[in-house]
Amino acid sequence: MQSSMRIENVEAKLYRAPLRAPFKIALGETDHIETIIVRVTVEGGLAGFGEASAYAPVTGEDSEGALAFLRKAASALVGRDAAGVAGIHAAMDAISVGRPAAKAGVDIAVYDILAKRAQLPLYRFLGGTDPCVRTDMTVGLADTAVMAERAALRAREGFRTLKIKAGIDPAQDVEHLLAIREAVGPETELRIDANQGWDAKSALWVLERLEGVGIAEVEQPLPHWDLAGMRFLRERIGQQLMLDESVHTPHDAMRAAMAGAGDMINIKLMKSGGLHPALKINAIAEAAGMACMAGCMSETRVSISAGAHMAAALPNVVLADLDSWMEIADDGCAQGGFTREGDRLTLADAPGLGVTVDFDAL
Repeated sequence: MQSSMRIENVEAKLYRAPLRAPFKIALGETDHIETIIVRVTVEGGLAGFGEASAYAPVTGEDSEGALAFLRKAASALVGRDAAGVAGIHAAMDAISVGRPAAKAGVDIAVYDILAKRAQLPLYRFLGGTDPCVRTDMTVGLADTAVMAERAALRAREGFRTLKIKAGIDPAQDVEHLLAIREAVGPETELRIDANQGWDAKSALWVLERLEGVGIAEVEQPLPHWDLAGMRFLRERIGQQLMLDESVHTPHDAMRAAMAGAGDMINIKLMKSGGLHPALKINAIAEAAGMACMAGCMSETRVSISAGAHMAAALPNVVLADLDSWMEIADDGCAQGGFTREGDRLTLADAPGLGVTVDFDAL
């Protein structure tokens, strides 16, 4: 007879580390990562790890608020069956609406436990068979020469797709992309992420001037609420239009699909509240004929591994942007999860996420 899966403890600790270089997007700039590592333990001592990377402009919460929520969630979840993921989410939703990053931390830890209990890597627990995922690499906003140099370096390192941040100054965005294309040559695929920084006219102006440069996807060009503008733009550009900040929840995915607002959805576990809602978002997108990308916030190997397992398990998740862990100067928070060769992440064959965390040392 199997041992109990009742939750005994939910713990959370703040982890902070410097980045290799400041990272700038249209929503802001940072020089460090600040995230929360979560450990959920069930009866018998089996533990799972998760991560809550809160970023107020996107998830609507900061680290302090996420930690406060997790303290409340700890007492509400003790005694619950870890196998009842839907019930765990319902219990967290009863504490507070929102708080998706905090909820993702618990959700990921629970899925880690369930896959460990099944003695399967998480991607196999979710129905996948191939442990390999190809990720892009993001180039943050900076001076044109710096962006071009960073892009060329990443291309030499084996990244076949680069995501270029944009959205503050349309004219500079054009300058950046032209210089980057020259620096990386014709073989490297480029996508643009404006992080809501343009309006429809600006987006059309930029893309007209980049005709012939070879832009594969345009991510979140307009404000998150402007689904009508997204549809207007989508009908007038040749690139795939990807939604990010417009889709946090399964309800958002349904609204976006019904509005015809995009071709793709960037699923981030920190936006959705973890794997349980993310799987619903992907199912809605797939039913609507929209492919998905597995994205990330500023995250360590813990939740990056979770996103990679999701991407490996779901055929409709055709792209991955799981690169933020590489920007951390000294990521001593977690080990394992996957190995990297060029732009190829190969998931560990260990049960669960495959990560090891010295939680007590955090």
